[in-house]
Amino acid sequence: ATGEASLAAQGLDEAAFLPYSASFAVLVPRYVEWLHAREAKGATWSEGEVELRASPPALGGTQLQGRIDRIDIVDDGARLELIDYKTAGSSKLKEAVRDRFEDTQLAFYAALVGDRSALPLRAFYLAMDATRGLDQYEHLDVAATANALLAGLAEDLRRLRTGAALPPLGAGSACEYCDARGLCRRDHWSPDADPEAAGGA
Repeated sequence: ATGEASLAAQGLDEAAFLPYSASFAVLVPRYVEWLHAREAKGATWSEGEVELRASPPALGGTQLQGRIDRIDIVDDGARLELIDYKTAGSSKLKEAVRDRFEDTQLAFYAALVGDRSALPLRAFYLAMDATRGLDQYEHLDVAATANALLAGLAEDLRRLRTGAALPPLGAGSACEYCDARGLCRRDHWSPDADPEAAGGA
């Protein structure tokens, strides 16, 4: 009923939603079961699709901005949990959180939330896979990773502000849709370039 009301509110008809209706029908009962299990353990919804901005002092005026899918309050208000919904395969998400210093998305969200709340944080991806069901992949010790991320950003910004050039950075499928592709000069890399020279630049 909620799905149908949302379709009507967005002016979509059943034909427009047809490509998604089969997976939607499979996922909804699983999601509701997951949600009820969380609520039974004391988790309560706090915010969803929330746009946050933060200006950590270490970044010298540079502002962070992001949108978090869901923030829950748990343990009677003693902790916050950040949840990012994913339709990607579970294997990719499992690999993403394996090296927490490479998983910058949840760390970035933790930095945003940590700027306005001192409560302990947990963060995880919720994989909404129509074939496997719902799986959670937690980014362990996400607050510490967020601090490391901010320290790295602060050092990069310090170097840039003193005239250092940006080293080429970026790899994999993310480059195909990244809005900052020109910033890293991905299209101007040479396969014969000296990686040490590029890093030193």
